[in-house]
Amino acid sequence: MALNLLDKISARVSELTKSERKIAAAVLDDPALTVTENIAQLAKRAQVSEPTVYRFCKTFGTDGFPAFKIALSAELNTERYAPRERVKAGDSVADIISKVIGSNVATLNELNRTLDATVLARCIDLVSQARRIVIAACGMSQPVGQLFYVRMLRLGLSCEFIVDSTLLSLASAALRPGELLIAFSSTGQNRQIINAMLQAKQSGAAVIACCPRGSDAAQCEALHLFCPPTGNDGDELWCARFALMNMVQIVLSGVMLRRADSVRDLLPRLNAAQQKSYLSPTLPDSADAKAKKLPVNESPAELKADEPITTLTWPY
Repeated sequence: MALNLLDKISARVSELTKSERKIAAAVLDDPALTVTENIAQLAKRAQVSEPTVYRFCKTFGTDGFPAFKIALSAELNTERYAPRERVKAGDSVADIISKVIGSNVATLNELNRTLDATVLARCIDLVSQARRIVIAACGMSQPVGQLFYVRMLRLGLSCEFIVDSTLLSLASAALRPGELLIAFSSTGQNRQIINAMLQAKQSGAAVIACCPRGSDAAQCEALHLFCPPTGNDGDELWCARFALMNMVQIVLSGVMLRRADSVRDLLPRLNAAQQKSYLSPTLPDSADAKAKKLPVNESPAELKADEPITTLTWPY
């Protein structure tokens, strides 16, 4: 399938000059804004010269910035780049389903356009080879950090998940060359996360930062996996975290392949350990006797809104 304009830009980011990468980042971050700008406005937003913008447009097969905007606008009018619709008062359940799923699809498309495969490959290598890994996530990004931590344990890789600010400061200061800090921040503005990144770099460790472009975390020296910027409403917050979760899955998929041989012998033990945490299909004698107090065909009395709440006899 032929690549469209945004996909071409995303695929060739690693081949561009430093100034052209700035333009690519500006276009990929907000394609809709780009089609409303003139060449001077885009040059200012990307912090490059106007001739550089012109050369960038020629690089991607257009005769100049006006032609580039026409091609970009046509692309944004396709279903793939439909704008996110927010849930609002008066929406039906069907409307909510369509809007929420549509926002998730738009988030994945944006992530697919903006992820740098070269940076991602380096991140997979670092995670696969690090002697020690510290995972840092604070506030609303904690669930994503927890997910990464659990999945890493499931692969048999040694790592630590830290959310306390004091412990995070100590852990990042104790990191050494050959070790790794992975920092999650859906806003890129969390002070604890940024301080940990700076401390880890001073200690000689590698740092991977999952954060939005243009944030304070994005200015720190690190390998950056950029996620869509977060907003102040629930829909945008969820989309940012959804992007982070998908980045976690992409990295983990690469790590699974890189560490396949070393993990293969460990998987049976990991599976057995995980199974021990599940309920046995055979109830112990005491539990089985308790279950017999409630016949299989007997349902508990329905709870009435205007009557005192009664306790259920529940064998499970």
